[in-house]
Amino acid sequence: MGEVQMNSAVFKLISFWIEKLRKEWNIPGIAISVVQKNQVLFSSGFGERNMKEKLPVNTETLFPIASSTKPFTAMALSILLNEQNMDWDTPIKQYWPSFQMQDPYATDHLTLRDIACHRSGLPRHDMVLHNTTLTREEIAESLRFLDPSLPVRYVWQYSNIMYILIGFFIEQQTGMTWEEWVKNKIFEPLEMSSTLFSAESLQHLDNYAMPYTAVGDEIIEIPLTNLDIQGPAGSIISNVTDLSAWLSLLLNHGQTHGNSVISEAQLNEMLFPQIVVGPGEFPEIPYTFYGLGWFVEVYRGRKLISHGGNTTGFSTHISFMPDDDIGIVILANMEVTQLPECIAYHMYDQILGLGPIDWNTRFKVKNEQLRQALASMRNSDYSITDIDDPEPSYPISSYLGEFNHPAYGSAVVCEREGSLFLNYKDAELPLYHYNQNIFKVVDKRNDAQFLIEFNVNEDGKCDYLNMPLEPTPGVKDISFHLVKK
Repeated sequence: MGEVQMNSAVFKLISFWIEKLRKEWNIPGIAISVVQKNQVLFSSGFGERNMKEKLPVNTETLFPIASSTKPFTAMALSILLNEQNMDWDTPIKQYWPSFQMQDPYATDHLTLRDIACHRSGLPRHDMVLHNTTLTREEIAESLRFLDPSLPVRYVWQYSNIMYILIGFFIEQQTGMTWEEWVKNKIFEPLEMSSTLFSAESLQHLDNYAMPYTAVGDEIIEIPLTNLDIQGPAGSIISNVTDLSAWLSLLLNHGQTHGNSVISEAQLNEMLFPQIVVGPGEFPEIPYTFYGLGWFVEVYRGRKLISHGGNTTGFSTHISFMPDDDIGIVILANMEVTQLPECIAYHMYDQILGLGPIDWNTRFKVKNEQLRQALASMRNSDYSITDIDDPEPSYPISSYLGEFNHPAYGSAVVCEREGSLFLNYKDAELPLYHYNQNIFKVVDKRNDAQFLIEFNVNEDGKCDYLNMPLEPTPGVKDISFHLVKK
């Protein structure tokens, strides 16, 4: 184990530094815990969980951890496979005969390992999950209607949908919901009594963080997002006290209180690189890999295992260095911020006595690049004034109707006072004619715009429309077919 360079004076300095960064980055609240094997070296809250009521963050404050849920789901699956003598590499269709992907080869050959390490060939298709009314079973059944971007095992492609599939697979095999299985097999042995699965349940409690976003220099409170359906991919809500127990389990090779939650061999399988994600973001991390539910990297010569999480109003970083017996969890009630990761890297350097790196400056640059990339994606400009023929090819009535996709749901095109509107998910968006049967959709809420195309037959009737809802190269626009004029 590397020498841990920590004492009370160092933590006092680190606390001062964290609070300084929190204010500098304009983050409402942060909770942090540092764990060494069975010992919590440092645990504290900073800032406010509720700005309006000026309520402070403490170590019991609950935060949604978003995609940091995925390691729990991967471990839950590993425990199931061990108990039922199943295998990571057996095609899932042998355990689930009705399983079907759009690609016949994927249907017959896709394994649980492929799914857990994000190499299914399926891109994110995240709009399927946004404000969906589908159940987890219906999401699993809808896979046959979703275009892959590449064959199985070609590249790493992150997928929330495939982790929902794992949750439903657990339900099929055990007769228990994913929530019941995770609680029984992981939360209860670790005494994670405060951890829960639903934002709806959270609002009946007192000590939880409110979600915030930044609009310019102003911090805005936003509504809590309920991720119940997406549970296995990102619905766990916890605090640094409970997550310290989770880190301790990982640092103690699957053991807690003298009992085994998961065998060391199973845990090592989860932490072993399965596929290359790509080059590391910094010189100290040359490459990034993905295991089974975890990112795997070498940081300054040391193995670093991590998984972050981002959802509406919250950002999470959970990581550990298994060979150095150190783990860190950082929870923040601000969306899309790099500060948790920035603090974690600085603390690892401090804890292990490594030379200092100006992570604050580096991550500010990265944060600005991310902001600009998001702005660029949103501001695709299709100028209406450049079109020679501003009139649609057919009367407005030709484009009206309810259109449906088995996974992406219902899209309704309606007319009001001579203008067209698209009702999709939770939004009503104006349509502006662009060219022939192509219209521009303007979403002012997200500062976004995109083109949709209607397919109108020779009789002047529209039988389907196409929307570019999955941006991954190689994926066709999503076709919604007319179900009601």
